Amino acid sequence: MYKKALLNVFYNIGIFAAVMGGIYAFDRRSYILIIICIVALVFFVMQKYKIMKEIKNMPPPPRKTK
Repeated sequence: MYKKALLNVFYNIGIFAAVMGGIYAFDRRSYILIIICIVALVFFVMQKYKIMKEIKNMPPPPRKTK
């Protein structure tokens, strides 16, 4: 579970970096960088969607008895 949480944080950072890189590339009119940032953004969003789906379908942890 901790591994999936850390991957989720990494994907959030990747999405943020791709958006910021895309804004920077748009300001500089660097179309190659814009395409790279779009591809990276799509990759991170798809991975985040897949991991969130896995987390949603995980069985709940067993309850502790007294």
